[in-house]
Amino acid sequence: MLAAAERIVIEDGLRALSARRLSEAAGTALSQIAYHFDGLPGLVQVLIDSNATLVNDARDGEHASALSTGPDDLSVLLAAYLRPVGVASAWWPDGHASLVLQELHRHASPAARAAVSASLERHRRPLLDLIAPLVPHLDAQTFHVRIVMLMASAITLIPGSHAWGLLGPAARTAHDDLFANLLAFGTAALRAPAGPV
Repeated sequence: MLAAAERIVIEDGLRALSARRLSEAAGTALSQIAYHFDGLPGLVQVLIDSNATLVNDARDGEHASALSTGPDDLSVLLAAYLRPVGVASAWWPDGHASLVLQELHRHASPAARAAVSASLERHRRPLLDLIAPLVPHLDAQTFHVRIVMLMASAITLIPGSHAWGLLGPAARTAHDDLFANLLAFGTAALRAPAGPV
């Protein structure tokens, strides 16, 4: 059921996830959703928890690696912050955890949105706290805006994201080059003076 739910969320959005559609996609009785998850809200919480854990575990690993190789290197720290965006989803092998979380954050209940934010923030904050001193010329708001824009760009590079299809076949075959270019752009954007970049 969880793989089917993730697939629906990634391909058609959270609003397309209904008990009937999920039971049909999973090949199970409607009652199984209530039995296993206490309804759709419980299933959504499992999707949040499992996918946030994957992203957070990846970010923790990147964080540890960055500390051992380049704790004062802006490019290394930025890569550690952005790379976990592409981690595979928890249940559907063709999905990506960040796409699930992004969709749930945009369209789930306020409580579920808060759960996504809180879960990711605990693991995101330590890396941001290492990056911020390397760009002392940026005020907190400018720093935040640039980081959010870089994160949105990183999500664009995930196969299956809404913007992925806009990149075209040639760009999609060069995914690693796209990430390297995003990293170079992001490093330059963070080093640029405050104001429009």
